[in-house]
Amino acid sequence: METTSPKFFCFVLMPFHKSFDDIYQLGIKDSCNEVNAYCERVDEQFFEERMTDRIYNQIAKADLVIADMTGKNPNVFYEVGYAHALNKPTILLTQKSEDIPFDLKDYPHIIYDGSIQNIKSELPKRIQWYMEHQNEKAFLKNDLEILIDGKTLKDNKLIIERIAPLKYLDFTIHNKSLKYYAPEEYQVAVIFEGILQISKHNEHLHRYTPLEKGKNLNIIPTWNAIYPNGYEVITLHFQMPPEEGIIIYDFEIRIYTLSNELSFNFNLKIKPNPKTKTKHITSSLL
Repeated sequence: METTSPKFFCFVLMPFHKSFDDIYQLGIKDSCNEVNAYCERVDEQFFEERMTDRIYNQIAKADLVIADMTGKNPNVFYEVGYAHALNKPTILLTQKSEDIPFDLKDYPHIIYDGSIQNIKSELPKRIQWYMEHQNEKAFLKNDLEILIDGKTLKDNKLIIERIAPLKYLDFTIHNKSLKYYAPEEYQVAVIFEGILQISKHNEHLHRYTPLEKGKNLNIIPTWNAIYPNGYEVITLHFQMPPEEGIIIYDFEIRIYTLSNELSFNFNLKIKPNPKTKTKHITSSLL
């Protein structure tokens, strides 16, 4: 049955060099044609505005952005950052894993080792998945949820209270969907003022990236799958500084999946231990 609906639009970001022509024409563009998606690079289009404005315009209009990160091209990296800021579905490709910077290692890549066949074996099915789920964005954003103390983190910031000294905090990821998440299909990060300590087999792991305003993005290793309607409990180990009075920390938990980036916020309120305070006062009076 014929339709007048516009084709699914894939906008491609990659270095403009002749060495990438076959990668684009025979790998990326043929992959889009295989699943009946429309594919273009900006150098194939006619326009009057500045090229950068045209690229931003096409990223905003695209149903899916496909970006080749090979060679760590700064223009491509900047454009991918813009696509991520718009929460635009994005598929990343690279010829070698060494070209994936630390800040993007938690996003899934197609590593094709210079082989067009490697692109064509993987890219069409990923494009097809986005085409089939393009009208289910609300579902995609809500298939995972975070619970702390049995309470679901929602838009309004939940206040979690603990008594000092605080050594660990548990939170639970609940998979509300019928989708199976393998360990390599999701990544968890926690953003707050401190640095978390993650332990596995008596090995202490510290993976964090300093952010603005004194916060750190702490990467949490994912070792277990999350089954449909299943749960995964994650324990955060940290040491809070010994301070007087009530301290409130601003927390954000991020979950990166193959199709989305989810964000959950809450405040952690640390209250002084009344027993410790009583002992301190008693000893000072003796």
